[in-house]
Amino acid sequence: MHDTADQLEITEAMLHRSAEESPDPATRARLHALGDRVTARAKEIGRRADRLVRRAPDTTI
Repeated sequence: MHDTADQLEITEAMLHRSAEESPDPATRARLHALGDRVTARAKEIGRRADRLVRRAPDTTI
């Protein structure tokens, strides 16, 4: 799950970069909004992954 969150953060950065490069204000706004939603989802997934790791039993010998 942490890998998924990391990949989403990369995608978010690409969306914001594309937004900054867009000459169209409406497209720029849509890409920034999408990037913000992707960021929120990545953080949510990261938090869930952290909770799962904390609850997982230690199976090391």
